[in-house]
Amino acid sequence: MSVLDLNFNPISVLTDNFNQMDRLTEMRIQDHSLNHLPKSIQLLNPNIFRFGKNGIPCNCDNLWISEWRIYKNASDNWKLYCSNYVNKTFEDIFNLLKDCGDENIVIHYLIIYALIGVVVLILLPFMLSHFRYELMILHRKIKDVRYNARIKWKYDTYISFDDQNECVREFVFLELIPFLERAHNYRIYVPCRDSIPGNQVEHNLISNMKISKTVLIIHSKSMYGLEKSKSASIVNKDDNLQDIERQARRVEYSYAWTYFTSGYLRDIAIIDFDNANQNNFNRSKTIALQRLGMTIDIYNRNINIKSYILKFLDRPIGLPKASVGKLKNCNDKPTDKVDTSESVFDLKNTNLSDKSNPNKRPRTCISESSDHSVCIERELEDIRKSMDKIVKKDDFEEIVTNIIGKLLNKWKTEIKKEILEEVNKESVKMKVDYDRKFEMIGRNMDYIDFDNANLLEKMQLCKKNSER
Repeated sequence: MSVLDLNFNPISVLTDNFNQMDRLTEMRIQDHSLNHLPKSIQLLNPNIFRFGKNGIPCNCDNLWISEWRIYKNASDNWKLYCSNYVNKTFEDIFNLLKDCGDENIVIHYLIIYALIGVVVLILLPFMLSHFRYELMILHRKIKDVRYNARIKWKYDTYISFDDQNECVREFVFLELIPFLERAHNYRIYVPCRDSIPGNQVEHNLISNMKISKTVLIIHSKSMYGLEKSKSASIVNKDDNLQDIERQARRVEYSYAWTYFTSGYLRDIAIIDFDNANQNNFNRSKTIALQRLGMTIDIYNRNINIKSYILKFLDRPIGLPKASVGKLKNCNDKPTDKVDTSESVFDLKNTNLSDKSNPNKRPRTCISESSDHSVCIERELEDIRKSMDKIVKKDDFEEIVTNIIGKLLNKWKTEIKKEILEEVNKESVKMKVDYDRKFEMIGRNMDYIDFDNANLLEKMQLCKKNSER
């Protein structure tokens, strides 16, 4: 079959079997009502088909028809018109349809963006709720400190810590305070040291934290009274007093957060002293500070604790910028040398397994191998060795007796020497006085005037008279 006449037949669909009509030379379908053509028609020459005046919709789905007719050089005698355009052929409309792929991509992107937007709108309330403290901190960092709060600053930092924990108290008073106050001229407020006796705890807290530039919180176990401490602490039989102290620490944390986010404090930082569990008190706020790099583990060997604290505190209050780092040349306050040879600050460079010098071992038992039993045994062995070096009572009495005996002998020698010196001085003085008086008597005797001349002559005269 070479000619197929389908005139006067309003067909709407053609079967996709043109690959079997390789002998077809002419096909008349001038009365069709087609909306698309089968893809197999591309195997034939477009000049075979007589579509007449009836057209096919020119859209992106039928773009391939335009490409087929242009590629096969379809004759203008047998045009294929667009049913949705007036007197326009597929060849004429090709330039309008060739960007259909880009439109599809844009539509796809719009769909993707719309889905993302819907997901964001659904997750946004949850994200804002979950990261609300991080957003508050970032907003506060951008906003900076209130000017009226800045001019009232009196202290460089307010230190909040558990003063009932012996290890923490030792670290604060023996290492941290000397390092900051003596070596770097910072003004520090320590509640248990600087609070005015008789005032309410909360009044002392509010009045002094509000005039502090920063707050440094040293986290430790049992600091807030929500778990039992396994570290050494002062034995206090009055549980009510401990509850008051822990309540004060909780209030300190709350006020520190409020004053920081309100713009009264320049910064806030947390030092994790003994890997305290952060899930106990103000967990969300503490984790937010940790995520933004405002907390530090004191045993983190990758961070220099000294540099971190100095950077956190910045320039001391009332100290000229030129004097920062040059306090030894200032005349304001003499700087004392602080012995930090055993300081926790130097733990970064300390080999915890080195037992060559037991006197300089860390105060806290930490094992690199995480075998705490081995570490505890080593600590106990060090304690036993140090106990052997402690002077016993009998030895102490003997030492005291020897010292007192030596002091008494020394005092006797010095007293005897002083007495002899005094005797010599008095003897010399008496001799000089005696010589002076004797000389005076001799001079006086030379001037004595006796009546009747010489006494000897008078005696001789008396003797002669008696003989007569």
